[in-house]
Amino acid sequence: MNEDEDPQREKIFELNQEIIYLKGQITYLQEELSSLEDDRDNRIDRYEKQVADLEQQLGNALFRS
Repeated sequence: MNEDEDPQREKIFELNQEIIYLKGQITYLQEELSSLEDDRDNRIDRYEKQVADLEQQLGNALFRS
C-alpha cells in the first residue's frame, strides 16, 4: 500500500461521514418544514371558517335591522 493512500482514504472516510450527517440534517429539516406547513394550512382553514362565520353573523344582523 502506498503511504499516500492512507491520508486519501482517511479524507474519503471523513467526507463520507459528513455526507451521511448532512443527509440526516436534510431529512430532519424536510420533516420540520412539512410539519410547519401542515400547521400553517390548519390555521388558514380555521381562520377562513371564522371569517365565514363572522360574515354570516354580519349578514344576519344586517337582515334583521
